[in-house]
Amino acid sequence: MLITENLDVSTKKIRETRANPVPGAMSLFATTQFGLQSVQNGKIAWPLGSLYSKIYYEEAIGQLDYLLLEGAAGFSRLEGWKRSGAQKFVITSRRVPDPKSDKIDAKLALEDYALIIELPQSLVDQIVSNDRARQK
Repeated sequence: MLITENLDVSTKKIRETRANPVPGAMSLFATTQFGLQSVQNGKIAWPLGSLYSKIYYEEAIGQLDYLLLEGAAGFSRLEGWKRSGAQKFVITSRRVPDPKSDKIDAKLALEDYALIIELPQSLVDQIVSNDRARQK
C-alpha cells in the first residue's frame, strides 16, 4: 500500500508486513550492505558507490542463488577516483549487523568485509566504458 488515508493506516500496514512478510514485501539485504570499490595495492583506493539488491532468487539454478545488484552511474567523472589511478574493482558485502557501520567504506580494510568479489578486468573495462558513455 503506497497511498493511505492517514499515517495510522500506513503504520499498521508496515507492522503487519513485518510480522507476516510476503515475498517481495521486504528486502532481504540491508541497503548499505553491498558496495563497488576500486582497489589498489590491496586497499580501497576510492569507494565507487553502494549497490542495491534489485532481484534475488534463492536456488535459481540447482543450489546456486541469483542476486542482481544495481548502482548509480557517475564515478568516472570524480576527481578522487581519477587521481587514485585504481583500475581493479571489487564488490564488497558488509557484515550484518555491521559493528563498523559508522565507518565509511574508504576507512575500512578489505578484511573488514564479510565477502569480497574481485571483478575480472574485462568487466571492469566495460563498467568504466558504460559509466563514461552515460556522462556524455
